[in-house]
Amino acid sequence: TGVQTCALPISHVPSYLAYTALAHVPGLPSAPLFALTSHLSSAVLMALAAVLFCQLAQRMGAGERLATVLTLVFAFGTIALVYGRSPYSEALQTCALAYFVRRVFDAGDAATDGRLAGVGIAGGLLMTSKLVLVLVLPIGMAYVATRGRHDLRGRRGRAAAAVGAGFLPFLLLALLHNVVKTGSMLHTGYDPVRDSFTGDLYAGLVGLLVSPGKGLFWYSPPLTLALCGLAAAWRTRRDETLLLGATIGVVLVVHAKYLIWHGGYSWGPRYAV
Repeated sequence: TGVQTCALPISHVPSYLAYTALAHVPGLPSAPLFALTSHLSSAVLMALAAVLFCQLAQRMGAGERLATVLTLVFAFGTIALVYGRSPYSEALQTCALAYFVRRVFDAGDAATDGRLAGVGIAGGLLMTSKLVLVLVLPIGMAYVATRGRHDLRGRRGRAAAAVGAGFLPFLLLALLHNVVKTGSMLHTGYDPVRDSFTGDLYAGLVGLLVSPGKGLFWYSPPLTLALCGLAAAWRTRRDETLLLGATIGVVLVVHAKYLIWHGGYSWGPRYAV
């Protein structure tokens, strides 16, 4: 009769374990219990993303009170709220991306071996959360190389080894995943036609940003604050603004080129969370 398989992100294993454990409690209805536990992992990961967002807001010059207000806006006024309670992997990707940016900022401030290894670990987590996000890694490395050039003088080989040591375990895990899934280290299992990045860039960008069905600003209206503050951010935190802008730009462009950029029947532009 055939077997239907379902991909379960490792990050959602705690949700599954909570459901199976509580399912043995007499009298608990199965459907509400499943609805409650299925998004526990996403809720925790999006909460961690909110903490990282608060730290990044302070990094960009916001005081503690303003950073807290902005974090509440992020948590309850954007699609982060929706995907913090959905059994998708968007919460994992959001958290991993924010964590990578935070580690890059730290390494740019002081490019020690430990911080560089942290960048490698964060990059590995980001890659394993969603393979296409590997395109963000060169942006982070360019920032570290530029901001930390004095710390890196005469030790670039050692610095590269530190980053590689943090990244390598995740690369090996990704290759092992491919072998288990498809029998080949280099074959991810995605459909080469449906999952290709050969779409119309203009149409995808318009769709992701302003279309009435999937436009990011319709589903997350507080993001207009970012447009209002962009000039001030560029004047006061130019390097950080460039890193954030380039990261956002790459994520948007690559998903705009995705043939199914709309993300199917999801709520809003889930590829842009």
